Amino acid sequence: MPLRVGFGLAFFAALASCLEPPQPCPRLEDRLYRLTISQDPEAYARQAGLDYSQGRVRVVIELESAEARAPQLPGLAVEARAERPAQALVPVERLCELAAANGVRLVRAPAQPVLP
Repeated sequence: MPLRVGFGLAFFAALASCLEPPQPCPRLEDRLYRLTISQDPEAYARQAGLDYSQGRVRVVIELESAEARAPQLPGLAVEARAERPAQALVPVERLCELAAANGVRLVRAPAQPVLP
């Protein structure tokens, strides 16, 4: 019996060490969050397949309702809008703020960037 308890404790300790703490921007796609903490955002964006240029990244803002408006943030430029999603260029340093804004359900990278 002690062998099983010891194994169980070792297993859960190993599992816990593999788990990362939750990211502080839960409504922001993980790749975009990693971009915000990257030492070299341009290189990370290229490696992660993100559309990045001059400190801004192209995203899709999934809004909570068709009536919701995209948040007004410095440097944010909405390029296209269909009922709930809006495609925008956003300064990397504003991504967490955007994801936390009222009316925003999720901020993610577009499957394929669509130009207006």
